[in-house]
Amino acid sequence: MSNVEKLKKKAAEFEQKKQFDKALEVYLQIIGHTEGQEDRDVTVYNRVGDLYLRLNKTDQAVNYYEQAVDLYTDGGYLNNAIALCNKILRHAPARHQIYYKLGKISAKKGFNSDAKKNFLEYADRMHRAGKDTDAFKALQEFADLCPGQDDIRLMLADQLAKAGKTAEAIEQLQILHESLDSEGRTTEAEATVQRIRSLDPNVEPRRSKTPVKHDSGGLVFLDTGGSPTKPRPKVEEFQRTAMAPPSAAAPPRRQTPPHVQPSPEFETLPDPIEFAR
Repeated sequence: MSNVEKLKKKAAEFEQKKQFDKALEVYLQIIGHTEGQEDRDVTVYNRVGDLYLRLNKTDQAVNYYEQAVDLYTDGGYLNNAIALCNKILRHAPARHQIYYKLGKISAKKGFNSDAKKNFLEYADRMHRAGKDTDAFKALQEFADLCPGQDDIRLMLADQLAKAGKTAEAIEQLQILHESLDSEGRTTEAEATVQRIRSLDPNVEPRRSKTPVKHDSGGLVFLDTGGSPTKPRPKVEEFQRTAMAPPSAAAPPRRQTPPHVQPSPEFETLPDPIEFAR
């Protein structure tokens, strides 16, 4: 039996005796012994978080949960990462950064709708906290990660223009124009040019270098003088959204990477206590 296995057994014995402070010390020793190693057990981080919760130390618990989220994400265990993010929000709903992490994980899984809701939630929280730079970065990252999000690109451009960041707003509109131009969405592309020139009449719109795709009837969301098919998104404030629940559909199980040990039982680990929201 390895030294780490002996320590795990010792920690479990302390837990059975409800000596949670002693069990916590042993688990922290395990993390110290395995930190930086390829075969570290990520569930130990989760267990440390659980024990901190039992000791009413929520901040410390969440710090270790977040480390586990990052390790699961790096190892490709995205369902475990999502489950742990939701666990964090149950105990620390003001942990704004978790919405950003959920957005990135959802985008990585290809769940663009979930990614959009979480990125918008994070951006809105940053905006209300007076951290517009972080909000702008999050919206741009989402638009770059999930192509085709014309409404988000437009909202970002409008918010940047409103904040006096004209050059950044024009750049976002240029990206939008190139996308619309490549898809052959002439009316929308021309409306985007008008918006660019309303910010700076001397700017020449960039044309797409990719072949034109024939559009089968896309959404006209820009003001062109007539009545659009659908109103463009509200841009006075960032949209408030509820966090998207994790999708029930899961991709086929990936082969275990060398630096993270998988934990099939992770989802069933009990939360030691529930705090009132």
